[in-house]
Amino acid sequence: MLNINFVFYLIFLILGGTGAWIINKWGYFLGLLDKPNDRSSHGSPTPKGGGIRILAAFIFVWLFETTVF
Repeated sequence: MLNINFVFYLIFLILGGTGAWIINKWGYFLGLLDKPNDRSSHGSPTPKGGGIRILAAFIFVWLFETTVF
């Protein structure tokens, strides 16, 4: 039988990948992409707020595990 934590982490990994795909697909239309200018270190549009998404995912997983178990 699978460890329940492994199942939760797998679910959250899939949700995180789906969120990244949505940002890549719809980020330009939602204004979530940083458009490069002459001062930018990147040459193509880059997603903004990656650190916020990682922190939000960490807090969500932590809250879910502490309330369920």
